[in-house]
Amino acid sequence: YPPLLWQASTRSLKPLDTLGMLIGLEVDSQYEEAQVQLAPGDTIIYYTDGFTDAANQNGERFDEEQLVQAFRWACEHCSGSQEVLDYLFEQVQQFIGATNRNGDDMTLVVMQVKGN
Repeated sequence: YPPLLWQASTRSLKPLDTLGMLIGLEVDSQYEEAQVQLAPGDTIIYYTDGFTDAANQNGERFDEEQLVQAFRWACEHCSGSQEVLDYLFEQVQQFIGATNRNGDDMTLVVMQVKGN
């Protein structure tokens, strides 16, 4: 899944997507290079499919749309990358339920650009 970028100045969210295979699927994969200008307050998340494949007891998935909504809310209301990370994990856990265990790993990296 492509990383998601929250641009604080425009309060907008976009995927950082380029052409190429997903990382780690094939040894000889070719990747396209891209650059993005970051500013203070911008936040990027990298996540594994364990987040978007996490399912509740009814089999409903915490899909990418729900992750995007939770990430947007976190960027607007949380202060700092640790709070964003904690909030996203809490949202997935609430969605799947306390007694339901996710069978896949859930890895999340949150990077936030600090001001001067």
